[in-house]
Amino acid sequence: MSFIENELQSVRKILVFPFDLLAHYLRSMELVKHFPNAEIVFAESKSYNDFIKRQGFTTFKVLQFDTDYVMKCSRKFDFSWLNYNDIKTVYDDQVRVIKNEQPDLVFGDIAPTLKMASEKCKISYLALNNAYLSPYYKYVRKLSIRHKIYPLFKFLPHQITDKMTEMGENFTFRTIHRSFRRLRQKESLQRFSSYLEEMQGDYNLLCDSEALFPQVNLPENYEIIGPLNHKVGSKEEDLLSKLNPNLKTIVICMGSSGDWDFWDFIEENDLYNYNIITAGSDRSYTAKNIYSRIFINLDAVLEKADLLICHGGNGTIYTGLSANVPILCRTSHFEQEWNVHGLERLNLGISLDQMTKQETIDTIHKVLDS
Repeated sequence: MSFIENELQSVRKILVFPFDLLAHYLRSMELVKHFPNAEIVFAESKSYNDFIKRQGFTTFKVLQFDTDYVMKCSRKFDFSWLNYNDIKTVYDDQVRVIKNEQPDLVFGDIAPTLKMASEKCKISYLALNNAYLSPYYKYVRKLSIRHKIYPLFKFLPHQITDKMTEMGENFTFRTIHRSFRRLRQKESLQRFSSYLEEMQGDYNLLCDSEALFPQVNLPENYEIIGPLNHKVGSKEEDLLSKLNPNLKTIVICMGSSGDWDFWDFIEENDLYNYNIITAGSDRSYTAKNIYSRIFINLDAVLEKADLLICHGGNGTIYTGLSANVPILCRTSHFEQEWNVHGLERLNLGISLDQMTKQETIDTIHKVLDS
């Protein structure tokens, strides 16, 4: 990482602002390991604060967007959570924290207002992004299957749908950015025209495989660093010892943002002949072949697995790829769909998004029998 190895090694204090989902905190923790001599302070999390402190990090209080509400809106393509009053409230509190803490650098992982706050405080901003959100991404970010006009696209050639998608996306990014433009003008900050620009920092790290998400003409302040998978110490020996060695093993991991409602059928007879491990669900199952855990060392479990079923989250798919297991994905929002597009383009995974429960069961059997 040239930024970290060269320009940023003099940094002595970093404030870290991850989006309040576990995956973003985990990959942020991996990244800050490259600053062994710096004081690292994380934004408090309403859900993961105990975990953050167990990892040895101190925290600071700062207002954040309501994660549950943001995820609910995202599933409906509702960006009203980025309204002027809310972004100003979060921005003001970020400015307060930065001025009080006096860091040398702020680091954000999906922190929409942090670019403005860092500029206001004249502090460098290191942004971590998924490569599909880079302005230099080679491919078109496909329209979500959940979008109301998606059914119309089935009847049009992809050259036309891609052009329409790009035009619609540009319009949407400009529309979302209106509140930011208003706040930037009020605060006498630089002028930008698109939400996509708002997500870029003074330095930018892309935590993806370039094979999955190739870039074109990256400027010098961008670097592709690859996946940031957080490693936990447990080898899950107790869990793995309970598995029936004569059965193939399925791991279902929906992360902290996936939708578990669809997977009620896993207790049905069709799947009795597999070990099934669920990760991230607090549901209890009566079937003896199902082992449910909230937190799990996915790396350790996938060493013994024959199939990974997941939500298409960034960290989860890379863990599956490194374990060399087949991957099936049922996403819950459009960014996860973009991850799955990358997998399908290279024949590394299969989307279950438009399959019925029976079609999903048939696909599971087909993959495990092949």
